[in-house]
Amino acid sequence: IYNEETGKYTLSNPEDVVFNWGENYGNYFRYYFCDDLMSTTCDTLSFVNDCNMRASQEIKMSGGETFDFLFEQARNSDKNKTIVLGKSIHYDGTNYTLEDTSSFTTLEWFDNYNELANNHHYTCFTNSNICPNNINYIYITSYNAIYYLTFTKYNSIQDAISSMIDYNTNNSSVKGSKTTSGTIDYWYYNNIDKLGFGEYVEDTEYCNDRSIIDYGSFNPNGGTVGKAIVFGGSSQDRVYNPIITCPREIDRFTVSSEIGNGNLTYPVGLLTTDEAILAGANSGTKNIYSGDNSNSEYYLAAGIDYRLMTPTGYGFNGPANVKTIRSDGSLYGFYASRPLGIRPVISLKHEIRTDRGDGTANDPYQIEMGDD
Repeated sequence: IYNEETGKYTLSNPEDVVFNWGENYGNYFRYYFCDDLMSTTCDTLSFVNDCNMRASQEIKMSGGETFDFLFEQARNSDKNKTIVLGKSIHYDGTNYTLEDTSSFTTLEWFDNYNELANNHHYTCFTNSNICPNNINYIYITSYNAIYYLTFTKYNSIQDAISSMIDYNTNNSSVKGSKTTSGTIDYWYYNNIDKLGFGEYVEDTEYCNDRSIIDYGSFNPNGGTVGKAIVFGGSSQDRVYNPIITCPREIDRFTVSSEIGNGNLTYPVGLLTTDEAILAGANSGTKNIYSGDNSNSEYYLAAGIDYRLMTPTGYGFNGPANVKTIRSDGSLYGFYASRPLGIRPVISLKHEIRTDRGDGTANDPYQIEMGDD
């Protein structure tokens, strides 16, 4: 509510909220707030116009302005301005040229934003089909925002996808090194290698399955905006038919390049979603996307949230999602940037034998080499 005599805004029906952004950011969408986050009366007001896990977009207003007023003002300004979109592009070394084009006016965008960029994602954000130096690729639209990638020097959406799924690194915050506490290499070095147990461990494949079953908004041949890339390991079919093979050779992480990609320092990795399901994570009629699949009875339920090695998707205002076993044993996808636990996995050589111990902390299995 704006008081013209005092020149101040007063929040109506104010609420005290717990500011845990990572868990509750969606609750703050379209909220008004004073800039100090404490007052209920202020000279200038902010409106949460858009938000995601990493950031929020606010609109500042003063002098009695409201969001509805500013929205209509923007909608009617330059309402006949034309924007050209292209389904594909050509780069000649200097300029990008939009091909198979369509166009819309600013007014048309506000009335039909959720369809106009479908299948025609490339644009200069001008009325020209010639884009000097760079090109933009729209992947999410809303009434108040456009999310896009910018490419230069011959690059396109195909190159962006390839850089995500066709390259590997042997340096990550999860893998770490033998001197980086809290990483799987540190765990392996200090608990296996340094103690002389490495001879019992097999160099085998640890699968980071980046096969794509749905390109969503990032389909090089055109696709609906607002849809994420879906990776093979999150397929609902794999809930009922989990696999223990790795579809793509580049995703098979190993020490030796003779049996996989050779990107590991030590033969240690993380479980996959398929392996978790085979071990007892709920599948059956339950949907792994719903979070309603708790099972605290099987041995992988450890009372903490920890990561698996299976990416689920990418494309909604944040990093890729990676499948996680939650504290109650359920399977769920969380942003890769979220700090979570890890449980390293090793594979014992096939000739290993054990006839002592029950696998508990007080009576661990005792192993020895057997005959082939």
